[in-house]
Amino acid sequence: MNRYEFPLESDSPQIILQAQGDVTVQGQEGAVLVVESLGPEPSLEQTGATVTLSCAQDCQIRLPAGAQLTVSAAGDTTIRQMTGPVRVEAVSGDLTLAHVGTVKVRKCHGDLTAQDVAGAFAANVGGDAKVTGVAQDLRLNTGGDALVKAVAGNLSINAGADVTLSELKGSGAKVNVGGDVVCRLDGLAGLKAKMVCGGELTVENNGEVICYGMGVHRLKGGSQTPSLAIAAGGDVQLRGLALPDLQVQGLSQELGELGELGEKLGKAGAGLGAVGARLGALLGQRLARKFSSLAQEVEIEMGQEKKREHWIKGTWSAGFRHEPADDTPSAGSPAPDSAEEAPAHEPVSDQERMVILRMVSEGTITAEEAEQLLAALENYEEIE
Repeated sequence: MNRYEFPLESDSPQIILQAQGDVTVQGQEGAVLVVESLGPEPSLEQTGATVTLSCAQDCQIRLPAGAQLTVSAAGDTTIRQMTGPVRVEAVSGDLTLAHVGTVKVRKCHGDLTAQDVAGAFAANVGGDAKVTGVAQDLRLNTGGDALVKAVAGNLSINAGADVTLSELKGSGAKVNVGGDVVCRLDGLAGLKAKMVCGGELTVENNGEVICYGMGVHRLKGGSQTPSLAIAAGGDVQLRGLALPDLQVQGLSQELGELGELGEKLGKAGAGLGAVGARLGALLGQRLARKFSSLAQEVEIEMGQEKKREHWIKGTWSAGFRHEPADDTPSAGSPAPDSAEEAPAHEPVSDQERMVILRMVSEGTITAEEAEQLLAALENYEEIE
């Protein structure tokens, strides 16, 4: 292993790293940059506080922990013990982060594993994501599964497959997912939630478990009300609640084709990378539009008494102490809404259009569903 040592002008420089193979970066004290590699001596350019480092082969790098780091790598990448901001432009393999500050991942084609992030965290991931311990807000787009634990700030997730959440401590969470959602809500003093489910909703409160069918659901209880919004193509499980006054209301309809589409998108997401994440976000929007249209038809076509009768027949209301819910919609009130749609961002790429056309040709989705996918992708917000 060859060792190359470069003195730096500052212990908090801006470092731009370009690596052609696997790379491991570790922060350390002092104004020095050390590279260990089996390959030739890396190229380093230093202009004031900006340092550009290029490595032709696999390498291990130690640099000032307070540096502002920007990374592009052709292989797997590991970054740890960095207190300065980290930006990952592109990683072709897997990405591992540990004990870092603020992080923004523009594109990770493989899987993401992150733990102990001291600042805000935002990432676009083509594969699966496992995130444990974020001190501020988390925004995550992933084409596969997402396992997220211990987020102190607000949470936003778009996932092509399944999502598992636990130890959420922020005031709000929004989740759009093509598959199932399991959410552990232990220790919450209160909850205000709205969900659109392509499958079943299961709620565990004080050891009692109640299941509901697909549809739009609202939950409310407790003295403090962190907000939770979920749009899922599959089942949703809320576990570990201990609220004495939890109330549940919902509107259920037979929408089997949406559940089937959710299954298709969930399976497709695993192989579509970033496209899969964007397809996962679509499902919640489709379900939301379906139920919004239903509520509008009820208000337009029915009189006040018939409208109220339809609401009572088409919904259910449950209290875990078997008390009547106190927020049955009054005349003129809309049905519960779902998660907000993402703002417009970027046009659909030629590659994404080809993926969708291939899905149509293979019979994975219909032409009508393809049009809806294209429209949804136009409105998907990717992290920059």
